[in-house]
Amino acid sequence: MSAIAESIFEKVSYVVGPSDKIIALHEPWIDEKDAACVNAVILSGWVSYQGEMVNKFERSLEEYLNVPHVVSVVNGTAALYIALKALGIKQNDEVILPSLTFAATANAVCHAGATPHFVDSCEKTLAIDFDKLDAYLESSAFLDDAGRLINKRTKNEIKAIIPVHIFGASFNLERLQEVACKFHLQIIEDAAEALGSEYNAQKVSASTGIGIVSFNGNKIITTGGGGAVAIQDAAIAQKIRHLSTTAKKPHRYEFEHDEIGYNLRLPAINAALGYSQMQKMDLFLKKKKNLYKMYVTAFSSVDVGAMFDPNSFGESNNWLNAFILNDENKSKKNEVLGFLNDKNISARPFWKPLHMLDIYNHCPRSDCSKASNLYDRVICLPSSAFLGSYE
Repeated sequence: MSAIAESIFEKVSYVVGPSDKIIALHEPWIDEKDAACVNAVILSGWVSYQGEMVNKFERSLEEYLNVPHVVSVVNGTAALYIALKALGIKQNDEVILPSLTFAATANAVCHAGATPHFVDSCEKTLAIDFDKLDAYLESSAFLDDAGRLINKRTKNEIKAIIPVHIFGASFNLERLQEVACKFHLQIIEDAAEALGSEYNAQKVSASTGIGIVSFNGNKIITTGGGGAVAIQDAAIAQKIRHLSTTAKKPHRYEFEHDEIGYNLRLPAINAALGYSQMQKMDLFLKKKKNLYKMYVTAFSSVDVGAMFDPNSFGESNNWLNAFILNDENKSKKNEVLGFLNDKNISARPFWKPLHMLDIYNHCPRSDCSKASNLYDRVICLPSSAFLGSYE
C-alpha cells in the first residue's frame, strides 16, 4: 500500500476516531425527541399529507429560509420535477445543469420530458463555471426574435438552468443571475445538499425565485425521505401545491380535478421527523462546522492535496467534506478509496460526471474536461454531524 493511502487513512482516523464498526459517509442524527414527535403524529391518526404537522413543517421552513412559500413533497427529485412542470418545461426543451452532480438532477429533467444539457464545473466551488458557460452559450446558441434561446445544433429551445450547490457550498449567485438574464433562462436552484448554507448572509434555496431542498436520510436534517420547493412567487407556489396534490379542486366533499396532477405531498409522519429535526439545525451546523475544521487541521500538513473549501461565496452548511488530490496524485484515488473502505471508513468518490454515463450519452454538452478531472481527484470523507470531538 502506498504512503499516500496510509497518510490519508491516518488523518481521517484522527478526525473520526477509532471504531470497530463501519463509519458511514453520512448518517442521520435522530434522538428520542424526534421519535416522540413522530409517535405523536402516528397516535393522532393524521398521518398523510392532510395532517397539521405538514403545515407546521412547511411554516418552519418558510421562516428559516426567509421565503414566503414552501411546499413539501416526497423527495428532492419530486421537488425538482414539480418545479420544472410549474415553470412550463416540456418535451424538446433543454435544461442546463452541471455534468458533475447526482443523477437525480438530470433524472428530474427527463421525467418532465425535457433534455439535460450538460456543462462544466469550476474547481473553486465545484458548481457550474458561469464564465465558461457564458462563452459556450455565445458560440453554441442564439436568441431568436421571440427571445428564446435556441441551440444551434439541435434547434431546440434551451429554457432553464439548474445550478447545484455541491456538498452544501454556495456559488456566485449574482454571476448566475447575470448569465441567466443575458440568455433568458429560468432558474431552479438545486440546494438539495445546502439547507442552512448562506450567500450574502441569506439562506440559499429560492434567492433566485425558486429552488429545492432535500431531506433524504443522508442530508443535514432528514424526514426519512422528502424534499421541498421554496418559492418567492405566490402564483407559482399555488401551481406547485395544486399539481402535487392530484390537482384536486377545494371542496367540502366532492372530488373534482381540473388537470392531470401528481400525488407527491409529504406525509405527516415524515413531516413530524423533519419538524423535530429543524429544532436542532443550529446544533447540527455548529457540529458540522467543527468537523470541517478538524479535517482542515488534520490535512494541513499533507502535500498530496487539500480539503475542499466550501466557503468561497458564503457560509456553508459543511454537509459533505471532500479531499481533493493534486493532479499528479490522481492515479492514487481508487487505491486510497479501497484502503479506507478496507479499514471500515466509508469514503466515496465524486459522482461520475453524467456526460460519461451511457444513459445520457445522447444529450448535448459543452466541454466538460474540468468535471472529468475533478471526478478523478475528489475523495468524499465521513461527515456525520456526531463525528469528531467537540468542546
